[in-house]
Amino acid sequence: MNTNTSTRVASDGATHAAAVAAPDMEARTYAKVAWRLIPFLMLCYLGAYLDRVNVGFAKLQMLNDLKCYTT
Repeated sequence: MNTNTSTRVASDGATHAAAVAAPDMEARTYAKVAWRLIPFLMLCYLGAYLDRVNVGFAKLQMLNDLKCYTT
């Protein structure tokens, strides 16, 4: 019986330690994901902006080349 009681105490202590460590691990996980995801998203945003500018420029050039006007 003594071993069973000491096992319960040890497991309760381990459970408490895991519960305390969980928020720290969660914060580190979010930080790691953010550091990897934010640069990729900024690169996607830059690519979308350049594509939008390029499409606008191509439209202007195409209208002049085809001699079409939007009036």
